[in-house]
Amino acid sequence: MKIKAIRNTTASGKDIVTGETYEAPQDLSLDDAKLLVRIGKALSLEEQAPAKTSTGGKGKGAAAKDKLPE
Repeated sequence: MKIKAIRNTTASGKDIVTGETYEAPQDLSLDDAKLLVRIGKALSLEEQAPAKTSTGGKGKGAAAKDKLPE
């Protein structure tokens, strides 16, 4: 888990400096990293899956209209 400090603090016996990035468990414990994010002293830099986007094709509504009997 990677975090970016947004407030100066200490965790796992280390000084955490604003603007620096830290990785758990190398730089600090995973529990401390989660705690810092939870209390608002750090931001999580976890990789997130990209959001699904629309392909821009016809929606179900337009396709359903084409299939209606006249």
